Amino acid sequence: VFGDVVHIMYAPMVRVISKKTKVSIVSLCCATVCATVATGAMVIPTPNPMAVAENLHLDYGVFFLYAALAGLFGTLVGGLGYGRFLDWQDRKNHHEYAFEDIEDFEKESETSAASRKVPGFGVAVSILMVPIMLILLGSFGPMILPEGGTIIKILNFIGDKNIAMLIGVIYAALVSLPYLQKPVGDVMNDAAGQVGLVLLITGSGGAFGKMLQSTGIADYIATSLSQFHIPVLVLCFIIAQILRCAQGSTGVALITTSSMFAPLIAASGISPVLCGIAICAGGIGLSLPNDSGFWAINRFYKISVEDTIRAWTIGGFVTGVAALVFVCILSLFQTHLPGLL
Repeated sequence: VFGDVVHIMYAPMVRVISKKTKVSIVSLCCATVCATVATGAMVIPTPNPMAVAENLHLDYGVFFLYAALAGLFGTLVGGLGYGRFLDWQDRKNHHEYAFEDIEDFEKESETSAASRKVPGFGVAVSILMVPIMLILLGSFGPMILPEGGTIIKILNFIGDKNIAMLIGVIYAALVSLPYLQKPVGDVMNDAAGQVGLVLLITGSGGAFGKMLQSTGIADYIATSLSQFHIPVLVLCFIIAQILRCAQGSTGVALITTSSMFAPLIAASGISPVLCGIAICAGGIGLSLPNDSGFWAINRFYKISVEDTIRAWTIGGFVTGVAALVFVCILSLFQTHLPGLL
């Protein structure tokens, strides 16, 4: 549901996998982040596609089905297909990556292996799954249970991404006590030192994006482009993409585009569901340094700015374009496919 949570939790595992398998970290990062951003921008119950569905008055179930298929296709092309190209490119150019932090940890593990207790698979997985399950409960619980009840309020509270991660940290600290070689406080201090710069850069990126948004330049460009004779699906994608580039926020791009084009889509004869998915696809790619997610990925995966552009910016763009192509193919059969018209 929340991309930053995925990056925080998966980046260390992805780096270890890259070191063990010799597959380019940029390639694995691309596969991970493209899957994350495609889901976050296109698939309910994430907030952004829900806002698009609300603005266009779409059936949530139908929108979920076709958006999930489009997101999956985009991920296969952008995350896996383009990701394999990045791995081939790095092998061809003999581009190697440093894993000093993992090597230092492995050396510490070897020196203390005789006296060190290692957590089992169930314990290790539970540390990862606790915050994920809490977030999922907070997302799906209100859809199943009656509104206004005490249980719903509790689920909304513990399902908040910040609360869920806090509970996850507390759970991880308690469960990990028998296996730690130093006090929990020291472990958290080391982690805080790494996260501090991420928070600083992320906050700066978000502020920069907000400043660009306040200038109104994105709205001006979007309004100017809408005057040209461009197919509706492509126009929805382009406008959302421009807004995404201009101010860095996927949510703002999707909400603004869907609100702006709701009357045009209703009169176009094109399936509103497909138009909504095209808008969501436009909010995926070309993430620039004015996007806080750009810097989060750069820091958590410990890759350079150039490699972040290769994996995240271009990878996301390929994913979005592939999703748009899938939507355009569906539009050829919109009169035959259930729920589209």
